Amino acid sequence: MLIFAILTAFAAINAENFSVNDEDGLRAAFVSIGGASSDPSHTITVDGTINLLAQINYLGLNDKDIVIRGISNAIITSSVSDTLFNLGGNNLALTLQDITLQDDGNYGLIQFQGSALIINSGTFTSGGTNSLIRTTDADVTIGATAAPVFIGVKILEIANTAPVGINPYRTVVITRGTFQLPAGSGSAGIQIVINNAAATFGINTTVSPTFTGLELLQVTGSTLNVAFSTIVATNLEVIDVRNANLVVNRGNLSGTATNGLQILISQTSAVTIGGQNTTNPTFANLDVITVDISQLNVLGGAFTARNPQATLITATNSDVNIGRVAAPTPTLTFSASKVLDVTGGTLNIYRGTLTGINPDTAIITTLETPVFIGGGPAAIFNGAKALDITNGSLNITNGTFTGQSNLDLAIITLRNVSAVIGSGFFPTFAGYNILDTYNGSLNLNGGVSRQIETYQTPGTIWTFNDTIVTIGLPLDQYASSTPMFQG
Repeated sequence: MLIFAILTAFAAINAENFSVNDEDGLRAAFVSIGGASSDPSHTITVDGTINLLAQINYLGLNDKDIVIRGISNAIITSSVSDTLFNLGGNNLALTLQDITLQDDGNYGLIQFQGSALIINSGTFTSGGTNSLIRTTDADVTIGATAAPVFIGVKILEIANTAPVGINPYRTVVITRGTFQLPAGSGSAGIQIVINNAAATFGINTTVSPTFTGLELLQVTGSTLNVAFSTIVATNLEVIDVRNANLVVNRGNLSGTATNGLQILISQTSAVTIGGQNTTNPTFANLDVITVDISQLNVLGGAFTARNPQATLITATNSDVNIGRVAAPTPTLTFSASKVLDVTGGTLNIYRGTLTGINPDTAIITTLETPVFIGGGPAAIFNGAKALDITNGSLNITNGTFTGQSNLDLAIITLRNVSAVIGSGFFPTFAGYNILDTYNGSLNLNGGVSRQIETYQTPGTIWTFNDTIVTIGLPLDQYASSTPMFQG
Protein backbone atom coordinates (compact mmCIF):
# COMPACT_ATOMS: atom_id res chain seq x y z
CA MET A 1 0.00 0.00 0.00
CA LEU A 2 2.87 2.36 0.75
CA ILE A 3 4.40 1.78 -2.70
CA PHE A 4 1.04 2.50 -4.38
CA ALA A 5 0.66 5.73 -2.45
CA ILE A 6 4.14 6.92 -3.46
CA LEU A 7 3.49 6.17 -7.16
CA THR A 8 0.14 7.95 -7.07
CA ALA A 9 1.68 11.02 -5.47
CA PHE A 10 4.50 11.08 -8.05
CA ALA A 11 2.00 10.98 -10.94
CA ALA A 12 -0.01 13.82 -9.41
CA ILE A 13 3.09 15.99 -9.22
CA ASN A 14 3.83 15.58 -12.93
CA ALA A 15 0.36 15.77 -14.50
CA GLU A 16 -3.02 17.42 -14.04
CA ASN A 17 -6.26 16.54 -15.81
CA PHE A 18 -9.26 18.84 -16.20
CA SER A 19 -12.69 17.93 -17.53
CA VAL A 20 -14.69 20.97 -18.63
CA ASN A 21 -18.07 21.57 -20.27
CA ASP A 22 -18.54 25.35 -19.93
CA GLU A 23 -16.59 28.61 -20.16
CA ASP A 24 -16.09 28.94 -16.40
CA GLY A 25 -14.56 25.48 -16.21
CA LEU A 26 -12.21 26.19 -19.13
CA ARG A 27 -11.02 29.46 -17.60
CA ALA A 28 -10.55 27.82 -14.22
CA ALA A 29 -8.37 25.16 -15.84
CA PHE A 30 -6.05 27.79 -17.34
CA VAL A 31 -5.92 29.71 -14.05
CA SER A 32 -4.84 26.52 -12.31
CA ILE A 33 -2.29 25.67 -15.00
CA GLY A 34 -0.79 29.14 -14.79
CA GLY A 35 -0.32 28.93 -11.03
CA ALA A 36 3.17 29.11 -9.61
CA SER A 37 2.97 25.62 -8.11
CA SER A 38 1.27 24.07 -11.12
CA ASP A 39 2.44 20.76 -12.55
CA PRO A 40 4.31 20.79 -15.91
CA SER A 41 1.89 18.53 -17.85
CA HIS A 42 -1.84 19.11 -18.25
CA THR A 43 -4.74 17.67 -20.22
CA ILE A 44 -7.96 19.63 -20.68
CA THR A 45 -10.80 17.40 -21.86
CA VAL A 46 -13.71 19.30 -23.41
CA ASP A 47 -17.08 17.56 -23.30
CA GLY A 48 -19.86 19.10 -25.40
CA THR A 49 -20.09 22.66 -26.73
CA ILE A 50 -18.56 25.72 -25.06
CA ASN A 51 -19.42 29.21 -26.29
CA LEU A 52 -16.83 31.75 -25.15
CA LEU A 53 -17.97 35.27 -24.30
CA ALA A 54 -14.40 36.57 -23.93
CA GLN A 55 -10.95 35.60 -25.14
CA ILE A 56 -8.87 32.95 -23.34
CA ASN A 57 -5.75 35.06 -22.77
CA TYR A 58 -2.76 33.66 -20.84
CA LEU A 59 0.83 34.61 -21.71
CA GLY A 60 2.75 33.41 -18.65
CA LEU A 61 2.45 29.68 -19.20
CA ASN A 62 6.14 28.95 -18.75
CA ASP A 63 7.49 25.39 -18.87
CA LYS A 64 4.06 23.89 -19.55
CA ASP A 65 2.90 21.03 -21.76
CA ILE A 66 -0.84 21.43 -22.39
CA VAL A 67 -3.14 19.11 -24.31
CA ILE A 68 -6.66 20.25 -25.26
CA ARG A 69 -8.71 17.29 -26.43
CA GLY A 70 -12.38 16.80 -27.16
CA ILE A 71 -14.88 14.06 -26.54
CA SER A 72 -18.52 13.74 -27.60
CA ASN A 73 -18.00 15.98 -30.67
CA ALA A 74 -16.60 18.77 -28.54
CA ILE A 75 -16.77 22.32 -29.92
CA ILE A 76 -15.34 25.59 -28.63
CA THR A 77 -16.90 28.55 -30.37
CA SER A 78 -16.79 32.31 -29.95
CA SER A 79 -18.12 35.52 -31.47
CA VAL A 80 -15.81 37.85 -29.51
CA SER A 81 -13.90 40.62 -31.30
CA ASP A 82 -10.56 38.88 -30.89
CA THR A 83 -8.93 35.51 -31.37
CA LEU A 84 -10.37 32.59 -29.44
CA PHE A 85 -7.04 31.84 -27.72
CA ASN A 86 -4.03 34.04 -27.03
CA LEU A 87 -1.50 31.79 -25.33
CA GLY A 88 2.21 32.17 -24.68
CA GLY A 89 5.09 31.35 -22.43
CA ASN A 90 8.69 30.25 -22.36
CA ASN A 91 9.00 26.56 -23.26
CA LEU A 92 5.24 26.22 -23.75
CA ALA A 93 3.95 23.28 -25.80
CA LEU A 94 0.29 23.15 -26.85
CA THR A 95 -1.37 20.11 -28.45
CA LEU A 96 -4.85 20.11 -30.00
CA GLN A 97 -6.67 16.90 -30.89
CA ASP A 98 -10.21 15.70 -31.58
CA ILE A 99 -11.58 19.21 -31.04
CA THR A 100 -13.52 21.71 -33.18
CA LEU A 101 -12.60 25.38 -32.81
CA GLN A 102 -15.07 27.69 -34.51
CA ASP A 103 -14.55 31.43 -34.90
CA ASP A 104 -17.92 33.09 -35.41
CA GLY A 105 -16.51 36.57 -34.82
CA ASN A 106 -14.11 36.31 -37.78
CA TYR A 107 -11.07 37.41 -35.76
CA GLY A 108 -9.14 34.15 -35.90
CA LEU A 109 -8.70 31.19 -33.59
CA ILE A 110 -5.22 31.08 -32.09
CA GLN A 111 -2.34 33.43 -31.40
CA PHE A 112 0.51 31.38 -30.02
CA GLN A 113 3.90 32.40 -28.63
CA GLY A 114 5.63 29.35 -27.23
CA SER A 115 8.01 26.58 -28.17
CA ALA A 116 5.70 24.13 -29.97
CA LEU A 117 2.18 24.05 -31.41
CA ILE A 118 0.98 20.56 -32.33
CA ILE A 119 -2.34 20.02 -34.13
CA ASN A 120 -3.04 16.33 -34.46
CA SER A 121 -6.72 16.26 -35.39
CA GLY A 122 -9.92 18.29 -35.34
CA THR A 123 -11.66 20.99 -37.35
CA PHE A 124 -10.63 24.65 -37.27
CA THR A 125 -12.92 27.21 -38.90
CA SER A 126 -13.12 30.95 -39.46
CA GLY A 127 -15.01 32.95 -42.07
CA GLY A 128 -12.95 36.14 -41.75
CA THR A 129 -9.74 37.32 -43.41
CA ASN A 130 -7.72 37.52 -40.18
CA SER A 131 -5.19 34.77 -39.56
CA LEU A 132 -6.88 31.55 -38.51
CA ILE A 133 -3.70 30.47 -36.69
CA ARG A 134 -0.77 32.78 -36.04
CA THR A 135 2.42 31.63 -34.33
CA THR A 136 5.53 33.51 -33.25
CA ASP A 137 8.88 31.78 -32.70
CA ALA A 138 7.41 28.30 -32.34
CA ASP A 139 7.78 24.91 -33.98
CA VAL A 140 4.53 23.93 -35.70
CA THR A 141 3.49 20.34 -36.38
CA ILE A 142 0.22 19.57 -38.17
CA GLY A 143 -1.25 16.16 -38.92
CA ALA A 144 1.36 13.88 -37.37
CA THR A 145 -1.22 11.25 -36.36
CA ALA A 146 -4.42 12.18 -38.22
CA ALA A 147 -5.72 14.67 -40.79
CA PRO A 148 -7.10 17.90 -39.28
CA VAL A 149 -9.37 20.13 -41.36
CA PHE A 150 -8.77 23.87 -41.73
CA ILE A 151 -11.45 26.11 -43.24
CA GLY A 152 -10.56 29.77 -43.65
CA VAL A 153 -8.88 32.40 -45.79
CA LYS A 154 -5.53 33.22 -44.20
CA ILE A 155 -5.22 29.84 -42.59
CA LEU A 156 -1.64 29.86 -41.36
CA GLU A 157 0.70 32.75 -40.57
CA ILE A 158 4.15 31.81 -39.25
CA ALA A 159 5.77 34.99 -37.91
CA ASN A 160 9.18 33.94 -36.60
CA THR A 161 12.17 36.18 -36.06
CA ALA A 162 15.27 35.27 -38.05
CA PRO A 163 17.64 32.87 -36.25
CA VAL A 164 20.85 34.40 -34.95
CA GLY A 165 24.26 32.76 -35.30
CA ILE A 166 24.18 28.98 -35.15
CA ASN A 167 20.62 28.82 -33.81
CA PRO A 168 18.46 26.61 -36.05
CA TYR A 169 15.31 27.68 -37.86
CA ARG A 170 11.98 26.98 -36.27
CA THR A 171 10.21 24.16 -38.09
CA VAL A 172 6.83 23.87 -39.81
CA VAL A 173 5.90 20.27 -40.60
CA ILE A 174 2.54 19.70 -42.29
CA THR A 175 2.21 15.94 -42.68
CA ARG A 176 -1.53 15.62 -43.27
CA GLY A 177 -4.56 17.84 -43.36
CA THR A 178 -7.10 19.52 -45.58
CA PHE A 179 -6.95 23.27 -46.18
CA GLN A 180 -9.89 24.96 -47.89
CA LEU A 181 -12.03 28.11 -48.18
CA PRO A 182 -15.27 28.54 -46.23
CA ALA A 183 -18.38 28.41 -48.37
CA GLY A 184 -19.50 31.81 -49.65
CA SER A 185 -16.40 33.65 -48.39
CA GLY A 186 -16.02 35.71 -51.56
CA SER A 187 -12.22 35.41 -51.31
CA ALA A 188 -10.08 34.30 -54.23
CA GLY A 189 -8.46 31.51 -52.24
CA ILE A 190 -6.66 30.46 -49.09
CA GLN A 191 -3.34 31.93 -47.97
CA ILE A 192 -0.32 30.35 -46.29
CA VAL A 193 2.42 32.72 -45.05
CA ILE A 194 5.70 31.36 -43.65
CA ASN A 195 8.47 33.59 -42.27
CA ASN A 196 11.87 32.34 -41.06
CA ALA A 197 11.10 28.64 -40.77
CA ALA A 198 12.21 25.29 -42.17
CA ALA A 199 8.99 23.91 -43.63
CA THR A 200 8.03 20.54 -45.11
CA PHE A 201 4.74 19.47 -46.68
CA GLY A 202 4.04 15.72 -46.73
CA ILE A 203 6.21 12.66 -46.13
CA ASN A 204 5.30 10.24 -48.95
CA THR A 205 2.89 9.70 -51.83
CA THR A 206 0.07 8.48 -49.58
CA VAL A 207 0.60 10.72 -46.55
CA SER A 208 0.38 14.37 -47.55
CA PRO A 209 -1.72 17.51 -47.04
CA THR A 210 -4.22 18.83 -49.56
CA PHE A 211 -4.56 22.55 -50.27
CA THR A 212 -7.70 23.39 -52.25
CA GLY A 213 -8.05 26.84 -53.79
CA LEU A 214 -4.62 28.14 -52.72
CA GLU A 215 -4.35 31.83 -53.66
CA LEU A 216 -1.10 32.85 -51.94
CA LEU A 217 1.87 30.84 -50.74
CA GLN A 218 4.40 33.33 -49.36
CA VAL A 219 7.74 32.09 -48.07
CA THR A 220 10.21 34.61 -46.61
CA GLY A 221 13.58 33.86 -45.02
CA SER A 222 12.71 30.17 -44.95
CA THR A 223 13.10 26.79 -46.56
CA LEU A 224 10.06 24.96 -47.92
CA ASN A 225 10.15 21.43 -49.26
CA VAL A 226 6.90 20.43 -50.95
CA ALA A 227 8.06 16.83 -50.75
CA PHE A 228 4.82 14.95 -51.18
CA SER A 229 1.72 17.10 -51.34
CA THR A 230 -1.41 17.42 -53.41
CA ILE A 231 -1.66 21.14 -53.96
CA VAL A 232 -4.93 21.68 -55.80
CA ALA A 233 -4.68 25.39 -56.45
CA THR A 234 -7.40 26.36 -58.87
CA ASN A 235 -7.39 29.99 -57.69
CA LEU A 236 -3.68 30.41 -57.02
CA GLU A 237 -2.41 33.88 -57.90
CA VAL A 238 0.94 34.39 -56.16
CA ILE A 239 3.79 32.25 -54.85
CA ASP A 240 6.12 34.80 -53.25
CA VAL A 241 9.59 33.53 -52.26
CA ARG A 242 11.92 36.01 -50.54
CA ASN A 243 15.35 35.10 -49.17
CA ALA A 244 14.14 31.51 -48.95
CA ASN A 245 14.62 28.01 -50.34
CA LEU A 246 11.60 26.39 -51.98
CA VAL A 247 11.39 22.86 -53.38
CA VAL A 248 8.22 21.87 -55.26
CA ASN A 249 8.31 18.18 -56.16
CA ARG A 250 4.69 17.71 -57.21
CA GLY A 251 1.30 19.39 -57.30
CA ASN A 252 -1.23 20.89 -59.67
CA LEU A 253 -0.70 24.64 -59.52
CA SER A 254 -3.24 26.41 -61.68
CA GLY A 255 -3.64 30.16 -61.83
CA THR A 256 -6.93 31.92 -62.43
CA ALA A 257 -8.02 32.41 -66.02
CA THR A 258 -8.28 36.15 -65.32
CA ASN A 259 -5.10 36.94 -63.38
CA GLY A 260 -2.94 33.87 -63.90
CA LEU A 261 -0.27 32.61 -61.52
CA GLN A 262 2.80 34.64 -60.59
CA ILE A 263 5.83 33.01 -58.99
CA LEU A 264 8.05 35.74 -57.55
CA ILE A 265 11.58 34.71 -56.51
CA SER A 266 13.83 37.38 -54.99
CA GLN A 267 16.40 38.34 -52.35
CA THR A 268 18.91 35.51 -52.96
CA SER A 269 16.33 32.74 -52.90
CA ALA A 270 16.76 29.27 -54.37
CA VAL A 271 13.80 27.49 -55.96
CA THR A 272 13.78 23.94 -57.36
CA ILE A 273 10.75 22.63 -59.26
CA GLY A 274 10.22 19.00 -60.20
CA GLY A 275 12.80 16.28 -60.67
CA GLN A 276 10.89 13.20 -59.51
CA ASN A 277 10.80 9.87 -61.33
CA THR A 278 7.06 9.95 -61.95
CA THR A 279 4.68 12.70 -60.88
CA ASN A 280 5.96 16.24 -61.29
CA PRO A 281 4.19 19.56 -60.83
CA THR A 282 2.01 21.05 -63.53
CA PHE A 283 1.38 24.76 -64.00
CA ALA A 284 -1.68 25.84 -65.98
CA ASN A 285 -2.54 29.51 -66.56
CA LEU A 286 0.99 30.46 -65.55
CA ASP A 287 1.42 34.20 -65.95
CA VAL A 288 5.11 34.67 -65.17
CA ILE A 289 7.99 33.38 -63.08
CA THR A 290 10.14 36.35 -62.05
CA VAL A 291 13.63 35.67 -60.71
CA ASP A 292 15.72 38.51 -59.23
CA ILE A 293 19.22 37.92 -57.79
CA SER A 294 18.30 34.31 -57.05
CA GLN A 295 18.52 30.77 -58.41
CA LEU A 296 15.86 28.81 -60.28
CA ASN A 297 16.18 25.10 -61.09
CA VAL A 298 13.38 23.66 -63.24
CA LEU A 299 13.96 19.90 -63.42
CA GLY A 300 10.55 18.52 -64.35
CA GLY A 301 6.96 19.52 -64.94
CA ALA A 302 4.68 21.14 -67.48
CA PHE A 303 4.52 24.93 -67.86
CA THR A 304 1.88 26.62 -69.99
CA ALA A 305 1.52 30.38 -70.40
CA ARG A 306 -1.91 31.85 -69.70
CA ASN A 307 -1.27 34.70 -72.14
CA PRO A 308 0.04 33.33 -75.44
CA GLN A 309 1.95 36.59 -76.06
CA ALA A 310 3.61 36.77 -72.63
CA THR A 311 7.07 35.80 -71.36
CA LEU A 312 7.01 32.73 -69.13
CA ILE A 313 10.25 33.23 -67.14
CA THR A 314 12.01 36.57 -66.60
CA ALA A 315 15.37 36.49 -64.79
CA THR A 316 17.70 39.31 -63.76
CA ASN A 317 21.21 38.71 -62.37
CA SER A 318 20.20 35.16 -61.48
CA ASP A 319 21.28 31.59 -62.18
CA VAL A 320 18.70 29.64 -64.19
CA ASN A 321 19.04 25.90 -64.81
CA ILE A 322 16.58 24.05 -67.07
CA GLY A 323 16.70 20.25 -66.72
CA ARG A 324 19.68 18.32 -65.44
CA VAL A 325 22.19 15.73 -66.62
CA ALA A 326 21.81 13.22 -63.76
CA ALA A 327 18.87 10.84 -63.40
CA PRO A 328 15.99 11.01 -62.92
CA THR A 329 15.12 13.01 -66.00
CA PRO A 330 11.32 13.37 -66.02
CA THR A 331 9.25 15.09 -68.67
CA LEU A 332 9.90 18.83 -68.85
CA THR A 333 7.90 21.02 -71.22
CA PHE A 334 7.39 24.75 -71.76
CA SER A 335 4.88 26.41 -74.06
CA ALA A 336 4.78 30.19 -74.53
CA SER A 337 5.43 32.98 -76.98
CA LYS A 338 8.71 33.56 -75.14
CA VAL A 339 9.89 30.99 -72.60
CA LEU A 340 12.91 32.83 -71.16
CA ASP A 341 14.06 36.46 -71.00
CA VAL A 342 17.38 36.60 -69.12
CA THR A 343 19.56 39.60 -68.25
CA GLY A 344 22.90 38.97 -66.56
CA GLY A 345 23.44 35.91 -64.42
CA THR A 346 23.79 32.53 -66.14
CA LEU A 347 21.52 30.25 -68.19
CA ASN A 348 22.07 26.49 -68.49
CA ILE A 349 19.67 24.33 -70.53
CA TYR A 350 20.44 20.64 -70.13
CA ARG A 351 17.19 19.12 -71.37
CA GLY A 352 13.50 19.77 -71.92
CA THR A 353 11.18 20.71 -74.76
CA LEU A 354 10.71 24.44 -75.34
CA THR A 355 7.99 25.40 -77.80
CA GLY A 356 7.46 28.90 -79.10
CA ILE A 357 3.88 29.57 -80.12
CA ASN A 358 4.59 32.95 -81.76
CA PRO A 359 6.57 32.64 -85.02
CA ASP A 360 7.81 36.24 -84.71
CA THR A 361 9.25 35.94 -81.18
CA ALA A 362 12.38 34.16 -79.98
CA ILE A 363 11.83 31.35 -77.51
CA ILE A 364 14.81 32.64 -75.49
CA THR A 365 16.35 36.11 -75.36
CA THR A 366 19.40 36.96 -73.27
CA LEU A 367 21.48 40.06 -72.59
CA GLU A 368 25.01 39.89 -71.16
CA THR A 369 24.46 36.30 -70.09
CA PRO A 370 26.67 33.19 -70.51
CA VAL A 371 24.41 30.54 -72.10
CA PHE A 372 25.12 26.79 -72.14
CA ILE A 373 22.92 24.29 -73.99
CA GLY A 374 23.56 20.54 -73.89
CA GLY A 375 25.43 18.26 -71.52
CA GLY A 376 22.56 15.83 -71.12
CA PRO A 377 19.65 14.44 -73.13
CA ALA A 378 19.18 16.82 -76.03
CA ALA A 379 17.04 19.86 -75.35
CA ILE A 380 14.43 20.38 -78.06
CA PHE A 381 13.52 23.82 -79.43
CA ASN A 382 10.41 24.07 -81.59
CA GLY A 383 9.90 27.48 -83.12
CA ALA A 384 10.79 29.74 -86.01
CA LYS A 385 13.20 31.62 -83.77
CA ALA A 386 14.88 29.75 -80.91
CA LEU A 387 17.62 32.04 -79.56
CA ASP A 388 18.27 35.78 -79.64
CA ILE A 389 21.49 36.47 -77.71
CA THR A 390 23.20 39.83 -77.20
CA ASN A 391 26.53 40.66 -75.52
CA GLY A 392 27.27 37.35 -73.89
CA SER A 393 28.53 33.88 -74.72
CA LEU A 394 26.94 30.74 -76.15
CA ASN A 395 28.10 27.13 -75.94
CA ILE A 396 25.89 24.51 -77.64
CA THR A 397 27.12 20.93 -77.27
CA ASN A 398 23.85 19.17 -77.94
CA GLY A 399 20.24 19.90 -78.82
CA THR A 400 17.65 19.88 -81.59
CA PHE A 401 16.54 23.14 -83.18
CA THR A 402 13.64 22.99 -85.63
CA GLY A 403 12.36 26.07 -87.44
CA GLN A 404 8.74 26.52 -88.35
CA SER A 405 6.79 28.94 -90.50
CA ASN A 406 8.68 32.26 -90.56
CA LEU A 407 11.13 32.37 -93.48
CA ASP A 408 12.45 35.84 -92.59
CA LEU A 409 13.94 35.01 -89.19
CA ALA A 410 16.96 32.90 -88.31
CA ILE A 411 16.60 30.16 -85.72
CA ILE A 412 19.56 31.68 -83.84
CA THR A 413 20.59 35.34 -83.83
CA LEU A 414 23.84 36.40 -82.14
CA ARG A 415 24.94 39.99 -81.54
CA ASN A 416 28.47 40.54 -80.25
CA VAL A 417 28.58 37.03 -78.84
CA SER A 418 31.45 34.58 -78.35
CA ALA A 419 29.92 31.29 -79.54
CA VAL A 420 31.05 27.66 -79.69
CA ILE A 421 28.80 25.06 -81.34
CA GLY A 422 29.16 21.28 -81.50
CA SER A 423 32.14 20.40 -79.31
CA GLY A 424 32.07 16.62 -78.83
CA PHE A 425 28.40 16.15 -79.68
CA PHE A 426 26.08 16.64 -82.64
CA PRO A 427 23.47 19.36 -82.24
CA THR A 428 21.05 19.40 -85.15
CA PHE A 429 19.52 22.44 -86.82
CA ALA A 430 16.71 22.32 -89.37
CA GLY A 431 15.15 25.42 -90.86
CA TYR A 432 15.17 27.96 -93.67
CA ASN A 433 17.66 30.39 -92.11
CA ILE A 434 19.56 28.79 -89.26
CA LEU A 435 21.99 31.35 -87.86
CA ASP A 436 22.74 35.06 -88.20
CA THR A 437 25.73 36.57 -86.42
CA TYR A 438 26.63 40.23 -85.94
CA ASN A 439 30.14 40.90 -84.62
CA GLY A 440 31.65 38.56 -82.06
CA SER A 441 33.16 35.17 -82.88
CA LEU A 442 31.94 31.68 -83.80
CA ASN A 443 33.69 28.33 -83.55
CA LEU A 444 31.62 25.76 -85.43
CA ASN A 445 33.15 22.47 -84.31
CA GLY A 446 30.35 20.03 -85.09
CA GLY A 447 26.68 19.48 -85.69
CA VAL A 448 24.29 18.97 -88.57
CA SER A 449 22.67 21.94 -90.31
CA ARG A 450 20.07 21.27 -92.97
CA GLN A 451 17.42 23.22 -94.80
CA ILE A 452 13.95 21.75 -94.49
CA GLU A 453 13.06 20.17 -97.83
CA THR A 454 9.49 21.51 -97.90
CA TYR A 455 10.80 25.05 -98.40
CA GLN A 456 10.58 25.78 -102.14
CA THR A 457 12.94 28.76 -102.10
CA PRO A 458 16.53 28.10 -101.02
CA GLY A 459 17.75 30.18 -98.12
CA THR A 460 21.06 30.98 -96.48
CA ILE A 461 21.70 28.43 -93.77
CA TRP A 462 24.40 30.47 -92.01
CA THR A 463 24.95 34.25 -92.33
CA PHE A 464 27.99 35.97 -90.80
CA ASN A 465 28.28 39.76 -90.37
CA ASP A 466 31.57 41.19 -89.07
CA THR A 467 32.20 37.91 -87.25
CA ILE A 468 35.36 35.88 -86.73
CA VAL A 469 34.38 32.36 -87.84
CA THR A 470 36.25 29.07 -87.43
CA ILE A 471 34.75 25.92 -88.95
CA GLY A 472 36.00 22.56 -87.67
CA LEU A 473 38.71 21.70 -85.19
CA PRO A 474 42.43 21.46 -86.05
CA LEU A 475 43.66 17.93 -86.75
CA ASP A 476 45.54 17.74 -83.46
CA GLN A 477 42.28 18.50 -81.58
CA TYR A 478 39.88 16.53 -83.76
CA ALA A 479 37.89 13.92 -81.88
CA SER A 480 34.48 13.02 -83.26
CA SER A 481 32.92 16.37 -84.13
CA THR A 482 32.59 17.43 -87.73
CA PRO A 483 30.24 20.16 -88.93
CA MET A 484 27.86 19.03 -91.69
CA PHE A 485 25.74 21.21 -93.98
CA GLN A 486 22.78 19.95 -95.98
CA GLY A 487 21.00 22.58 -98.03
